[in-house]
Amino acid sequence: MMMLMILTMRTCCSKCGTEYPTSTTFYELDLQLAATLKEAVEKYLSVEQLTGANQYHCVTCNDKKDARRFIRLESLPETLNIQLMRFVFHRDSGQKRKLNSFIQFPEDLDMSEYVRCPPQTHLYNLVAVLSHKGPSAHSGHYIANICNSNGEWYQFSDDKVEKMQNKRIEDGVSEFFITENSKVVKRGRIPKGFLSSNTAYMLVYKKVTPEKRTCSTKKNKLKKLDGETNSNNNATAMEKILIVQEKSDSLNEEKHRCDTMSGVSDINNSEKILKPDMESKQEMETLKASPENVAMAQSVNADSTFDEQNGKHYEFDNKENKLDVDTKKPVVKVLKLDYKRLNGAAHRAMSCGERDFYEEMEFENWEVSTTLRDLVRQENVKHELSLLAIQQEKQKEIEDQNLKRQLVIDVYNIISNIVSWDTYQWIPNDWLSKWLNGHLSVDGVPPIDNSTLMCSHYRLDPLKVNRAKCIPVTAADLLYDKYRGGPRLDENSFCEICVKRRYKLLRFKISLERDHKEVSELVRNFKEPSETSYIVGADSLRSWRRLAMEKFTDDMEQEIEDEDCQDPSGSQEDSKSGTSKESEGLKEPVEGEENEVIIYFNEDLLCEHSSLKTPDSTRKIVPREAWVILRKYFPESKEYSIGAASCSICEEKMENAQKAKKDDKIKAKQQRDELNDLYHGRNRNEILKCEDPEKTFYIVEKGFLDSWRSFIRYAEVFSKTPPVGIRNGFLLCEPHKGFLYSPSINNELYTIITADEWAKLMQFYDVDYPIIIKKINSDFHTQPSLCAACMLVRVEQERLESLKYDRATIYIKCVEDNEDTKLENDFEVAAKRPKMENTRPSRTRRNLKGSHELKVSSEITLKELKLMTMQICGAGPYDQHLMLGEHELTDHSQSLAALGIFPGALLTLKIDTPIENEADVTSDANNPESTFPEKGFKGTELVPS
Repeated sequence: MMMLMILTMRTCCSKCGTEYPTSTTFYELDLQLAATLKEAVEKYLSVEQLTGANQYHCVTCNDKKDARRFIRLESLPETLNIQLMRFVFHRDSGQKRKLNSFIQFPEDLDMSEYVRCPPQTHLYNLVAVLSHKGPSAHSGHYIANICNSNGEWYQFSDDKVEKMQNKRIEDGVSEFFITENSKVVKRGRIPKGFLSSNTAYMLVYKKVTPEKRTCSTKKNKLKKLDGETNSNNNATAMEKILIVQEKSDSLNEEKHRCDTMSGVSDINNSEKILKPDMESKQEMETLKASPENVAMAQSVNADSTFDEQNGKHYEFDNKENKLDVDTKKPVVKVLKLDYKRLNGAAHRAMSCGERDFYEEMEFENWEVSTTLRDLVRQENVKHELSLLAIQQEKQKEIEDQNLKRQLVIDVYNIISNIVSWDTYQWIPNDWLSKWLNGHLSVDGVPPIDNSTLMCSHYRLDPLKVNRAKCIPVTAADLLYDKYRGGPRLDENSFCEICVKRRYKLLRFKISLERDHKEVSELVRNFKEPSETSYIVGADSLRSWRRLAMEKFTDDMEQEIEDEDCQDPSGSQEDSKSGTSKESEGLKEPVEGEENEVIIYFNEDLLCEHSSLKTPDSTRKIVPREAWVILRKYFPESKEYSIGAASCSICEEKMENAQKAKKDDKIKAKQQRDELNDLYHGRNRNEILKCEDPEKTFYIVEKGFLDSWRSFIRYAEVFSKTPPVGIRNGFLLCEPHKGFLYSPSINNELYTIITADEWAKLMQFYDVDYPIIIKKINSDFHTQPSLCAACMLVRVEQERLESLKYDRATIYIKCVEDNEDTKLENDFEVAAKRPKMENTRPSRTRRNLKGSHELKVSSEITLKELKLMTMQICGAGPYDQHLMLGEHELTDHSQSLAALGIFPGALLTLKIDTPIENEADVTSDANNPESTFPEKGFKGTELVPS
């Protein structure tokens, strides 16, 4: 709770004066930029008037009333964090922007008046400033300026820490600064006790306690005394230095007598501090030579005078303290000279003793507790041990790499000096690649694994020799002795069975390729069929080479299975794996051939009765010489000469089909002559002219009419099949068998025909559900009648289906606030919704004047739609008001389908414009007269609530 501040948001009714407080806690104050920090705090605590649409609902008055809202600080923490709102949201661009205006802030901040306390009771000192360098909000560099307990300022920039020479906050500019918009910002005059920056975005103040306040007062008095002492002339200072030298000589004589009386331990101690004493004397001589250090000499003189007045006491009782005083002065000076050595390479070059010494001095300087010192020392020891372990690991890795390098050299020398390759051994390529290219140590290289090179007979597979290298036996011995592994494979390890199978396969391929070329040449040169010609299937002739290869591989697999069954030593699993490997090696794809569905040669010549098909395009006539070659590869295939008889059943079916085609042509011509008006779509409005309420008409579904017209049109040219019948079932509801559509003349799903036309259609086709329609007065009545409940369900289903779309077009029209958003021709541009009466859709493209087209999907949300619209209007999503008709769309998380936006819908767009002209955000921030925050940012994190 020491870092939390408590503030109260108070709302006061202007009518009854009732206050409604709301207390909350904050870690920091979020202030808008102003010319000074005082103005920023006052702007934060200013009173906001709630009037008009922003009236407050007063519980006492039980109505909305004008009110005042303001913030009161109840308590402040020990550490006060002030966040400067340097990064703001820009309306026009819709992006963040950085304000580069200067702000002045005091080193000593008195917050007493803001918590309604006496002055100087809540006094804070500036201890840290966080800055962002760079003109843009999207790039730059963050730095921190921090003050320690001694009042010294340090700048932290990544891993670089530097001591600052003064309290000026470095912002990388001079008196002028050029912003992102090429505008010049000038730094104003800085009063005494204030700092100014155009990059600071957070200020940290620490509360001043009464003890610290007293100490600071004493320090100020000492500074004044030092200033008076520095005003003395140089002659008096030089006289005091001579007095110091004379008194130091007398003290040296007394020190000599004391050293004679001291023991061996005192002599050793004096030898240890002898070197610092010499350095101290040299530094004192240097300081005496420069006139700037007169004040230091005067302080030394004061100490010597005191020692002279108490000479006896110093000489006999406090001789050890004298030695301590003499050694302490140069040590402090060395610490000041070598303070920067505590960082970087100089710190790593120190000895352990020097490092401990500087560490202890830093502990004393920062007043670190004993517990914290122990923790720091423990962490330092852990860090040094980890560094030592890493160093040892790297050293071991280097030694392993050297051993591996030497082994590689030895292997290469053996290979280069080999004379005869009569004996050799196989090593896998994968293992050699890992061994040569990998960065693994000797112990990290896996053993040599030759199992990947072996076949199912546990011998070297001839198909896998390209995955290995042969090396001399001597080199192989070195590798196996170092890395082990196995089994070893030499020149005698080839599998004889696999070699024979491979040889057989290669011979078959060569023979097959030669025969394929000969058959292709014979078929190409074959002109006229003769009695010695033969019939083959066209698909079989096209893919006979593939079929021959598959037949050969099947026979080879069967042979492998028979051999494995006769070999009792081989297990069943090994035989299966060997068979699969052999089949993978044998089944190689043949280039230039498609993957046909033919399995057996001449299979495409057989009908469903396993007899020769009737003559058609699937037959191919080949000469006798070609058939002899094909028969060599397919001896089980049936032989069909050119005069072979076809299947009698198939011939009978063909004759019946031909007869049916002739009958269909006759029926098509007859129906066309009798139903000429229905075929051409003429006189379809007879029901409108009918005055007799008893006269009946019939409804025929559109699908039947389309297929019927196609049958009549193409029956004489092509073998077109007539439609099966009239299927009106989909026009009726399933549970009640009632009519689902509102009766009308023009409908996309059905057509109304006369009773005569219906009777003629019934002569040729059947119907599942006849639908009768009559005209009574001006209304149409159907039998079966309308089913209202099912019709509403259908309309709702069609509406939901129309809300599922992708890449559909909608229209956005921008309107002003004073423009009438209700269009006169609203029905022409409204979304296309499912209606009770389906009308024929227009095929012409919509052209809405002043509107913009957008391609959208029904799954995108309203927020995504506004982001797409932002490219049209240039306004952010929260400044857009999209209207569908008179209804505003507000839920940004809902999709377009959930909001009821159909394809072709017209949305009107209204844009919020700022009340004041915002030419530039930076000019508003630099203007001290703009004391009120922008109302558009109320309720967001960009400004306080």
